[in-house]
Amino acid sequence: MRKLRFIFVVFILTLMIPQMATTSSIADEPQRVDTSVPTARLPRVYDMDLGYEIYEMVDEDRYIEYIREFTENGERHIYKYADIPGSNNELSRYWLVDKMTEVSNERLEIEILGNYLSIVGRLPGYLPGEHPVFVISAHYDTMPLCPGANDNGAGIAAVLELLGIMSQYEWPLDIYFIAFNVAEAQYDILTPPPGRLRGSEEVSIAFDDRAIEILAHFDVGAILRVADHAPNDERVYLAYYDEGGLVPYTQSQYWAELGKTMSNWYGYDFVQTIPARFFIEYYRADIRKFLERGYYNEILAFETGLADDDAYQTANDVWHRYDYSYRIGREVTALIGASMAYSMSKAYGEATRLTFQGVTYSGRSVRYFVPVTMATRLNITARWFGASATFLVYAPSGAEIGSSIQATTHPWNSTQIFSIPVTQKGLYRIEVWDTGEDSLGIELEIDYEVDANLNGVSDQ
Repeated sequence: MRKLRFIFVVFILTLMIPQMATTSSIADEPQRVDTSVPTARLPRVYDMDLGYEIYEMVDEDRYIEYIREFTENGERHIYKYADIPGSNNELSRYWLVDKMTEVSNERLEIEILGNYLSIVGRLPGYLPGEHPVFVISAHYDTMPLCPGANDNGAGIAAVLELLGIMSQYEWPLDIYFIAFNVAEAQYDILTPPPGRLRGSEEVSIAFDDRAIEILAHFDVGAILRVADHAPNDERVYLAYYDEGGLVPYTQSQYWAELGKTMSNWYGYDFVQTIPARFFIEYYRADIRKFLERGYYNEILAFETGLADDDAYQTANDVWHRYDYSYRIGREVTALIGASMAYSMSKAYGEATRLTFQGVTYSGRSVRYFVPVTMATRLNITARWFGASATFLVYAPSGAEIGSSIQATTHPWNSTQIFSIPVTQKGLYRIEVWDTGEDSLGIELEIDYEVDANLNGVSDQ
């Protein structure tokens, strides 16, 4: 199993080590990075949480337009690489390379990889040396006769939209934007070679051969069809690999739950996380080939409405269908971008501190999620106005571990509500209920320790 190095460890090694003497006998000693001077006059990200800004920058109209343009030439099906020259698949690759170059303002380093011609783009980070990377991917081929607006124009649009946004900053880590080819050579995974997932197989082998370590890999599949009658927080899946609980929490589940957290903090709280063992589409996706190479930080975004999706992988998978939710497409794109930005925002030595503002009404509540990666203490302070309030804290198991009834308002000064020791890793839920007759305004602050690199020591 690969040993992960989280972003905070990266900063320890590269940003905060004192300058070494020039007489040192160690040839590859890490050097201090001047984070105050960005290259190419782009904002350099350090000690600034851009999660909300990145989330807000994702534009639904632009996302739709990417899908419309990408799918207007029809199917992009390929069975073997000899079929590619002169095909719609080839034209789509040309279009994608041009578009990726354009939206990144020519910052993306593009490689056409393997016999199946997957597009691998690298947005370089500013940290020197070798460090873990983020990956966002989708496949660009289709089933026969299928225009592929949902499968998988929706994923390609997410890649393009985030590429255009993330390219406006200098990030500490490399971010890879990948368009796999020949995912759909044959639908049945048991079909003899060449079979399915050929492009992602070549890319995963290349990553392994080059010793590229992945911090988190978000693969976006068909996401536009919401299940009929789905509750608000089950409109899209983020599936993660846990091998029956044997894989450490931070290797995959944490990233899925961080995505859910971003949707909760900044968006519409649409996400349901689900273990891969309960969701077969996880193993039919391109990330399967990365799992086979020992990469376990793999997250799949996929629609909850597959059983209701009559257009899936058919000629009816066109961009203007009435039952496609582009609001969901935008949300998935935004939460992935926010997750990456949030993870690359921390300054070494600082506590993890979250601040929320919200409004709720009599008899109703607001809720916030906090992903916990180590034994720590949840310190929760708040100020509220307009009504009395009840504060509740729930563990990942669903058990209530904290309750505080506040009969009066505290509008001016922050009041400590909880200081709760916790040991279970996972997603904690904080609820604030309006127990009065008027609307309740709330400002909540949560601080806690994080150990996302699994070394048993707080990252702060």
